Amino acid sequence: RCFEYQRYMASFPDDAFPFTQSTGCFLRNHLTFFDFDVGDFEDDAPEDATAKEIWYERGKKYWQQKPTTIEGMVLGPGATEVETLTIEKELQDTVSLLRQNNCKGERALDCGAGIGRVSAALGTLYDSVDMLEPCSHLLDFVRKNGGAPGNGKLLPFSIQSFSPASNNREYDLISINWCASFVTDDDLISFLQRCVPSLTRTGRIFVKENITETHFRARRSSASVARTDRHYLDIFRAAGLRPVDEKLQGGLPDGWLPVKMYLLAPSER
Repeated sequence: RCFEYQRYMASFPDDAFPFTQSTGCFLRNHLTFFDFDVGDFEDDAPEDATAKEIWYERGKKYWQQKPTTIEGMVLGPGATEVETLTIEKELQDTVSLLRQNNCKGERALDCGAGIGRVSAALGTLYDSVDMLEPCSHLLDFVRKNGGAPGNGKLLPFSIQSFSPASNNREYDLISINWCASFVTDDDLISFLQRCVPSLTRTGRIFVKENITETHFRARRSSASVARTDRHYLDIFRAAGLRPVDEKLQGGLPDGWLPVKMYLLAPSER
């Protein structure tokens, strides 16, 4: 058993961990992680800061230092040609899944929009795309380069602090592309629930994320998590959503975590 444990740990980056040092137990989910460990990893955190506040502040700092390039948003420095081509195909596969499900219309919301890589792709399906992004330097880049597709709004908020209803708009699609991993279980469920009243009658929610095959996993440096497919399905169910379509991303380079796309609708529709 000790050998199996070491082999399991060896498969993770140095700053990733699937268990709590204090208890020696595997984490059941994100909430367990916040109960035990997060507050121990930030020496300069205010004494009255909660574990969740510390985690989100670390994530904010991580993105504030990112350059306004595709490499900065997705790949990181030193990306290979294969990885670059993979990211281009990844975006094409997103559009393809949406087209196959007849997803198009007047307005979409892109959450964690960054510099607008996904927003631009959504702009081929929707007349206008609002961009939700908490990092000011990323939105500044978008403003200087033509703004959001179709004169969409630039919304300087995080997922956990934003309510789509406050924007007084209805959306044909709300996209959460490689962004759910930076949000806790309870905040993700709450946000998804807040999205439902802002969907049009045929509106959908699209989620694309890294997934793990067996265990929940957290990464300190980027303040992000990777959940299992079952974990995400449980979250969607708790938020009152059902999968309309789901698909694994194909053709990923060796060493990449699996990536899965989910197209969701309110359970009662």
